[in-house]
Amino acid sequence: MDCQRRWMFKMNKAIALKIAKACISLFLIFYILQGIDVAKLLLTIKSADVYLLIIAFLSNGINIIFRIYKWQIILIVQKIYVPFKILLIFSFTSAFFSIFLPTAYGGDIIRAYDVSKFSNKRLESVTSILVDRGSGALALFLITAFALLFGHNLIQDIRIISFIIGVLLLILIFTIIIFIENKIIIKIITSNKIIKNIYNTFNIYRYHKRKSIEILILSLLAQVIAILYYPLIAYSFGLDVPLVYFLIVIPIILVILMLPISIGGIGVREGAFIFFFKKVGVPPYEAVSIALVAFGLYLIWGLIGGVVYAMRNPQKMSHKK
Repeated sequence: MDCQRRWMFKMNKAIALKIAKACISLFLIFYILQGIDVAKLLLTIKSADVYLLIIAFLSNGINIIFRIYKWQIILIVQKIYVPFKILLIFSFTSAFFSIFLPTAYGGDIIRAYDVSKFSNKRLESVTSILVDRGSGALALFLITAFALLFGHNLIQDIRIISFIIGVLLLILIFTIIIFIENKIIIKIITSNKIIKNIYNTFNIYRYHKRKSIEILILSLLAQVIAILYYPLIAYSFGLDVPLVYFLIVIPIILVILMLPISIGGIGVREGAFIFFFKKVGVPPYEAVSIALVAFGLYLIWGLIGGVVYAMRNPQKMSHKK
């Protein structure tokens, strides 16, 4: 009876959190729309260059391919062998569920679940997602740091530069912990069994330097495409924003979208675009236009993922002894 009560409490808590996040998304969207010219917003979207939007849409598909190849390499290091076709199905499924789950990266939970069910290796499967996201974050902020060399004059807000430096330092520290052997660090980490197991699954990449380099290269390619997706949309509206500015601020926006405070980043995304792009003279309605169209095009890929999920064979997605 106690177990049933605990289960009901957890279910009610989860439902309450989802409702709260949905309310936050609705509130943020309502608040943002109250502060912009909706008529100009619609006119901006209608004026878009369709060919540039098609290129932006297709770039998402190319990005998915690069990310799956990278994920496959990450899994191979963990001794998990999954055919590319199966990983493609997992990725499309996660794209579908990320529409409804909190944060823009909620689909990662689905990816971890699917690959753990296929491989019967739970810890390694979760680690593969963390390595995937970690290598992606490293690539994003390497791009940002490089772009800052050429576009630092566009950033007048010291808080933005401080944030970028702070994230780079955190990534650097984490990389040192994983790839540089230190007895003191190892002793501290291995004092806890759970942390020790997680550390060991990460630490294995130290002995696969070539594959680690391949992972980083694929991460850089995927993240460059992910960033270029946004200027393609902006330029389809005829906006005059330097490309280097996108290379600096889009990684920051993508990190902000990881905050679990809304459904699918709705509301947070639009607010972030207004905040960053008004600094280079982009009116709020045009900034929101970029955010809405970017989400809309991604939504199409998510709906394709829903079709893939509905058609997939559960038996082929499970572990075979």
